[in-house]
Parts: sequence; C-alpha cells; structure tokens
Amino acid sequence: MARTVLVVDDNPSVGQILRLFLERRGYDVLVTDDGPAGLALGARQRIDAALVDVHLPGMSGIEVCRILLENAATAGRLIPVWLLSGVPTPEMLQQAQVVGALAVIGKPFNRDELLNRIDAAFLPSAASGVG
Repeated sequence: MARTVLVVDDNPSVGQILRLFLERRGYDVLVTDDGPAGLALGARQRIDAALVDVHLPGMSGIEVCRILLENAATAGRLIPVWLLSGVPTPEMLQQAQVVGALAVIGKPFNRDELLNRIDAAFLPSAASGVG
C-alpha cells in the first residue's frame, strides 16, 4: 500500500509539481490550496506525511502543522511534516521547531533532496519517531 502525502500550497503550480514528483516516486498524493481544506482532508483520510506552505489563506502553515500533528498524535501515530517557504526566517524556523515540523524547506526546492527527505522518514530506523 502506497503512503499518502498531503500537500497544502496556495500556488497551484507548486501543488501540481509536488504531486507529479511524489506520484512518480510511488506516493499517493492529496493536494489542496488552503489550511482549513488541508485539515479537512487530513481528518477524512489517513495521511502518512505532509508538505505545508507557511503562507496560506485561511490560516498559517505553522498552525496547520500544529493541528495536523496534534490530530495524528491523538490518533496514536506520528507523521512527518515539512513546512515550505519562499523566505524562511529565523523566527519561522523557531516556530516550526516548536510545533514539531521536521524542517522548513526553502522554495525553490531541490526535487531530489525533498524526495530523499520524505523517503528517509519512512525507513525502518525512522519508524520510532519523526524528530
């Protein structure tokens, strides 16, 4: 069974590029363009990981990350979440760490590096946690 990655990005081009990269790598992908819709998808379907843009309409990606991780923990599991940002700032990096994101990945991102991070989160040695 393929792992499911949720992508939340308000730029449709970025969402579709990530869908293409991830599907070619064998992942199932859910894409949406705002925080509330991403949370709704994450609540309806089991997701195994998430890529969330920091700057979203409706609510910040930091808040989406926090809620996704709280909901997953409540369900008894850990999921890796990465935040995406065109301009990562020290404050953003600190907020991301506080809410439990694995990292803030700058845009434009390196496809292979991004995919390798996601793949590595599902290796047996990473199964005990996401941090």
